[in-house]
Amino acid sequence: MTLSVHVTSQTALDELSHDAHVLRSVLGELRSAEGRSVVEELISGMLANGVVLARVDDVVTPREAGELLGVSRQFVDKLIASGRLAAECKPGSRHRVVRVADVLQLDASRRAGADRIGSTIDTLVDAGAEY
Repeated sequence: MTLSVHVTSQTALDELSHDAHVLRSVLGELRSAEGRSVVEELISGMLANGVVLARVDDVVTPREAGELLGVSRQFVDKLIASGRLAAECKPGSRHRVVRVADVLQLDASRRAGADRIGSTIDTLVDAGAEY
């Protein structure tokens, strides 16, 4: 069985606040520091800009993959067509699904690339190049 819970910034703020309050009420009952840390991160994420919980072996639709990456479904279709994101068809269907693990790996790769570009720009500016 697969479990995916998607809470995005489109979820009503009062709903997130209530859920965060419920989580805070059980926070003190958790025994492990690691468990408390995870729940605290979840609460802060819910109150900041949303949280997505999914197992890495889950599969999502291209639309959901786009939500995870912060891009459009059409861009995800281009990523799939170019081979940058693996997808497979559902059995007996033309509908495609993408593994969450692959989405997370692509996201990490994109973030690392953006960080390298930012670092290069900073180095050029520090060296006196006009920006």
